[in-house]
Amino acid sequence: MAKKKRKDEAEDGYEFKPDEFDRTEFLRREFRDAKAAYITIGYALVMALASLGLTHAGQPHLGIILGILAVLFLRHLFPMLGVDTSSDTFKAKNWLSSVAVYLFTWIAVWILLVNPPFMDMGTPGVEKFEVFGLDADGNYTILNNTNDLNLFSRGETAVIVAFVVDNVEVAEVHIEVEDPTGNILGTSPMTSIQRDDYDLYHRYEHQITENQAILDSMWDIYGDKMFVSSVDCVLSGEWKYEVTGKDTQGLESTARGSIRVTNPAVVSNTEFWRETSTGVYASLPAQGAGVGNGAKLLVNVTVTDNQPIDYPSLELPDVFLVVDGVERAMEKDVGNQWRIIFNDLELGSHTLQVLVVNYHIHQTLGPLMDITIN
Repeated sequence: MAKKKRKDEAEDGYEFKPDEFDRTEFLRREFRDAKAAYITIGYALVMALASLGLTHAGQPHLGIILGILAVLFLRHLFPMLGVDTSSDTFKAKNWLSSVAVYLFTWIAVWILLVNPPFMDMGTPGVEKFEVFGLDADGNYTILNNTNDLNLFSRGETAVIVAFVVDNVEVAEVHIEVEDPTGNILGTSPMTSIQRDDYDLYHRYEHQITENQAILDSMWDIYGDKMFVSSVDCVLSGEWKYEVTGKDTQGLESTARGSIRVTNPAVVSNTEFWRETSTGVYASLPAQGAGVGNGAKLLVNVTVTDNQPIDYPSLELPDVFLVVDGVERAMEKDVGNQWRIIFNDLELGSHTLQVLVVNYHIHQTLGPLMDITIN
């Protein structure tokens, strides 16, 4: 059929002729499109730098708005720079192509410039803390689970390890400490931790192979990102600390933590005396000792603490003698001595025990004494 149709067309005198190729017009359009592309790319670079300037000035949202809205100026920029946009050949697809080239170039260059090594917008991150108690024997105990530090059993030092990371480099880390009375102890730098020290902190927490493997893994991740400082916790209560990390660009971030320090008072030299028939006091010899009915009893005790025993906000005295479960206030004597004299016990057996309530209501009990009034 096709052969017959061509034969029929030939017989009718039809001959196919392609449109005449206008080489001049073709080159004109190609040069125009290339010029528009170069102008678009150059304009996008200029606007990327403008957005970078706004970002560096702390206004990144304005940089984004400027970069997007600037695409509208292309319709004025092209004619200003000699790109013929009035011709029927510069159609919608040409505008869409120019807009796409501008947006992708602008955003790609801007994102590249606001990231290292050209610029660092990311603040350091203080990711977490590990807190250790250091006792008088030089042993460390991790305190993360309770954040409780008993100074008389663990010493008077808390070791704080901060994990600080940055997308480039951490320049410095410092810590500010506030004691339980609200007094700011000042700001001091934290030092980069060494592997041997980190192993030492965890010596009593990681004693088997699988836990050591966990420790090794932690060091591989955070080894050059851990910073340490120690705090001498000489008061009971809540110690607050604030860790600030700063990078090489001066950007910084802060994280806060706290340690609850329990520090019971020490009750020592508890002495139980009874009045004799001659009016002098003699020491009770042993548990269950007999005391004559109506005889006076004298209890002396030494109470020491690394902070004042007296706590003004308490309405009751701080040192008590607990007699059969009932508290009786003891009086302050000389120095750290406290005493009480009484003779009102009924016949029968009784239990005596000293109770001390110190700062932040921490309690300490002295030895238990059984006596018999006969």
